[in-house]
Amino acid sequence: MTPRRVVVGVDDSVASVRALDMAAREAEHCGALLEIVHAVPALDRAGPILESAVSRVMERHPELPVTGTPVVGDPARALVRRGRNAVLTVVGHRGLGGAAGLLLGSVSLRVAAGTRGPLLVVRGSRLPGERRPERRGVLLGADEATDAEAAVYAFREAERRGTALRIRQTGPPAPARSRAGRRRAHDRRRGLLWDTGRADVVVVPAHRRPGPFGPRLSPVAQALLRRSHCPVILVPVTAPAHRSIGTAA
Repeated sequence: MTPRRVVVGVDDSVASVRALDMAAREAEHCGALLEIVHAVPALDRAGPILESAVSRVMERHPELPVTGTPVVGDPARALVRRGRNAVLTVVGHRGLGGAAGLLLGSVSLRVAAGTRGPLLVVRGSRLPGERRPERRGVLLGADEATDAEAAVYAFREAERRGTALRIRQTGPPAPARSRAGRRRAHDRRRGLLWDTGRADVVVVPAHRRPGPFGPRLSPVAQALLRRSHCPVILVPVTAPAHRSIGTAA
């Protein structure tokens, strides 16, 4: 029987350390093996970073089973492949923006576009001028009719954390055609992004659409991965639901 696994990608960035620490806590909570993945040009260059990551986890979580996996090649593809049967895949977000971000692309975005299981993207910051969030809890960004998988995940996550669950309606995943529809979608995204400043984590469905370079995430998911003030959990969508999950916040 294959053991339950939480998979996390590491490199030499601060964002990677944050992702590693959160992945270890998640693995410990659900009784899973933590697999640390490090992508390199050649296997003989994986040693220092991977060894440091494994040592950090063993020191902080001595009872947690942990393994390090060096892989050669693209980090996003490696995480999608290694996380195929994982209970959770975790990746950090460097917050790379501007022309550099457009040229290099985002590993988190590419993993989110290809992963088959839940993905935790560790990112976030406080709102400008705000010392501490006024409220905490799990935030669900979903449409009232189409996102049952994300809703179930968010309810379970709130129950696990012992915190409140708030729901923010995002609208249908398809792009709005009219000017008024585009404005409503834009306002909902802005509201959802603002709410992430007062949440422990935001859960959203990973709607995907065909694109010229492979599957693309919905505008809501892309906006959260680039600008959320808290970690983001994306839940893959397998089939549309036909019942309401709640009332918009």
